[in-house]
Amino acid sequence: MVHSPAAVRVLLLSDCFPPDPVVGSLRTAKIAGALAEAGHQVQVVTSRLPGEVKGTRIAGRGITIHTVRAIPHPRMAYLLAKRWLGRTDASSGSPPPELFATAVPRWKRYLVSLFLLPDDRQGFIPPAVLACLQIHRRCGGVDLVYTTAPPFSVHVAGLVFKWLTGVKWAAEFRDPWTDNPARSFRLRSGLSDAIERHLERWCLKTADSRTAGVQRSSPTRPAVCRSPQRDRPTRTAQPIGPDCQTVPNRAYG
Repeated sequence: MVHSPAAVRVLLLSDCFPPDPVVGSLRTAKIAGALAEAGHQVQVVTSRLPGEVKGTRIAGRGITIHTVRAIPHPRMAYLLAKRWLGRTDASSGSPPPELFATAVPRWKRYLVSLFLLPDDRQGFIPPAVLACLQIHRRCGGVDLVYTTAPPFSVHVAGLVFKWLTGVKWAAEFRDPWTDNPARSFRLRSGLSDAIERHLERWCLKTADSRTAGVQRSSPTRPAVCRSPQRDRPTRTAQPIGPDCQTVPNRAYG
């Protein structure tokens, strides 16, 4: 592909992308579409769907999708072991039970909280970083890596790629990270919370651009992210809606 001097080579990193039915994939598709429409070259790195063969997908003019297979989370081995030992009903067809739906010993909660740093998609980080490095070398160097999260393992992958290459990094927070009230206390500990706060501050400090988003229907409810210089939260609002094509231009530069 011929690279126009005015075009930007963008590496868009997200755990999901259409046809994945997850809501976050719609946001990623809008960002990719807006960048491509502006004349930029977009390389998307995302998780491979179940049953999908290895390779790349062409999502549209100027957009190339590279799929990677995430490393299975230890939680899957835990659930398989419980099923093998006959402690769960494999024939019920119901979804896997939530880890620690009831009270558990403190030591077990601490152990599992470390396995969930920063979330259960941590297996996406190594293959995603490797794919990004390969694309970076193949295309002669990308100009911008854009990560959108949650899951926040995506930002950790962006952090590693930024550290290895020095490429400009724009980090988008669709939801709060450590200040998210929806996070279950049963899967957290004081140690895991401290590590996550450090990771969050590190990402905020390292990223060249940070964008926080709120739904268009709630214009007065800003997303919260911690300042890298101080512990009190800083609030910024970036609407997520039909006009999101304006986001990439503000995020880059």
